Amino acid sequence: MRIQRQVHIGAAPRRVAAALGSSPYRHGFRVVPAGAGSQVLIDARIEPEALAESIEAELVATVCATKRRLERSTDHTPSPTQPRINKTNRTNRKKPTMTTITRSITIDAPSTEVWAALADFGNIAVFNPAVKQSKLTSDQPNGLGATRECVLAPVGVVQERITSWEEGRLMSIEIYDRKMIPGLRTAVATIELDPRGEQTGVSVTIDYAVGLGVLGASMNAVAMRGRFRKALSGMVAGLKHHVETGEAVTAKTKIPVNAVSSAA
Repeated sequence: MRIQRQVHIGAAPRRVAAALGSSPYRHGFRVVPAGAGSQVLIDARIEPEALAESIEAELVATVCATKRRLERSTDHTPSPTQPRINKTNRTNRKKPTMTTITRSITIDAPSTEVWAALADFGNIAVFNPAVKQSKLTSDQPNGLGATRECVLAPVGVVQERITSWEEGRLMSIEIYDRKMIPGLRTAVATIELDPRGEQTGVSVTIDYAVGLGVLGASMNAVAMRGRFRKALSGMVAGLKHHVETGEAVTAKTKIPVNAVSSAA
């Protein structure tokens, strides 16, 4: 699988190339002049494909960490007319910006059947191709407060909890703990059903925030947002396939992603 990304760094190409030269992934980077700074071109072929997403995250994190370090080192001392931020003056700090992504689909089945699949909270892996394994971690099988663990493909583990529940119509699920998902700070997904007789409209919206300051924002722009879009599309398409056919979904299942409607 080939990975191609671009990241701009506000530093001279020679400095950028030197900073990336010690990385074990240095052969996947190419630095070119871009105005007063540099453009880092990430271009790598990764085999096996199952490792692509995790290595892509490491490549992007390496470049974004270099960007943050070099751009900080080129900052100048504030002039007397500029506000100086110190331990007692943090008013210029901003809260993490939330990113919102929505995906929707129409399933040819009554809402009771769709809700039954969603309410089987510990078994999301049967319809979500981004989840390799899933299991309940609470005594209750579903409803407010129920929890589960999901092992993601290709890497990553999340602990999830139901934070809102309207029987047969809506549930919200938060990621309250995670491993091997660099940069992610908070995430809440809300699933809503729209009964339409023998059909059901399904809408899934995720609101998430990243940490790590400029590094996290860069990782979100370059990679994380795209992965969430792909994951949500796969989830609703996989749900449609599972409910309509009764088949479990795997990474190799041909799911109807062309039937997914998107927003953001």
